[in-house]
Amino acid sequence: MASPSLIGHRALAVRVRLLVLEPPGAAVPRDVETILRQRGVPYALADKIDDVLQHADIVTTLGVHHADFHAEFGEEKKSTAKQSSPTPRDYYITADAVARLTRIVPIMHMGPIADHIDRALDRLPQSHYFKQARDGVWMRAALLSSIFVKAM
Repeated sequence: MASPSLIGHRALAVRVRLLVLEPPGAAVPRDVETILRQRGVPYALADKIDDVLQHADIVTTLGVHHADFHAEFGEEKKSTAKQSSPTPRDYYITADAVARLTRIVPIMHMGPIADHIDRALDRLPQSHYFKQARDGVWMRAALLSSIFVKAM
C-alpha cells in the first residue's frame, strides 16, 4: 500500500493548462512565467474574454482595474476604490455570453466586483463568486482557529 503522502501527491498531479487574458497594457510577470515553466505548467494568451469562455473549464477573474493592481507586493499605498475608466469590452464577462455556452463554465472572482462582470450573471448557476466569498470566511476561521489552538 502506498504511503498517504504519495497518494495525496498523485491526487494533485492533475494536468493544468492556463489560458490568460492579460490586462490592457500589462503582461504576465516574468517571475510568474519562470515559476510556471519550472513547474511544467503550460499557458497560452487569449485576446478576449470570449476566447477564455469558449475554451476554459473554469474562469476566475480579478478584473482589469483592481485598486492595487500596479502596487508592488507589500507596498503600502493608499488606493481609491473608484475605477478610473470602464473595462474594455473584450474583458467584460456578460451573462448572455455565459448562457450561450454549450457547457457549464463556473465563474469565480475573489472580489470586489467592479464593472467587468455583468451583474445579471449573479443569478446564473455558473456564478460561484458569492459562494467563494462565503467559503473564504469559513476557511479563514479554520486557519485562525488552528493558529490559536497551537498557540495555547
